[in-house]
Amino acid sequence: MHRLELLLGLLTAIAFLAAVGRRLKIADPIVFALGGLVMAVIPQIPDIILPPDVVLLLFLPPLIFAASRNTSWAEVRHGFRPILFLAVVGSLLQDRKKAGQMGPAWNEWTAHTAFIPFARGARYPGGIALIGGTIFFFAVTWLHPIPAGFWRWIG
Repeated sequence: MHRLELLLGLLTAIAFLAAVGRRLKIADPIVFALGGLVMAVIPQIPDIILPPDVVLLLFLPPLIFAASRNTSWAEVRHGFRPILFLAVVGSLLQDRKKAGQMGPAWNEWTAHTAFIPFARGARYPGGIALIGGTIFFFAVTWLHPIPAGFWRWIG
């Protein structure tokens, strides 16, 4: 199968799955995941291998932006406690799993991927850095030409 045929076939499948999802009132990510599972077992469709950098740079930002534009903030406020609980507990369990898998290399990894880049190796950067980062975040999002996140929520 040539690349152009594969690309056109995938675009057609995406359009079809989006239409089916809207017709059945099912969220796009669910329909796309199920469609991807079906396509994965069809032997005529070749495996598509994308480097992680391509996914992170080209596909993830538009998906996150679209999700932020379609987010119901009333639902987020209603489910804030479970969302916060799952985010914190999920992060802690994920870190515990990675530490168990990586062993001593985990400490070196966390030193290179600290929350604040200039505080490499600092496990807990402190309140001033957290407050400064939060203020910087709000300033940058306020200057954004399209209201997003918190600024869109407050109207």
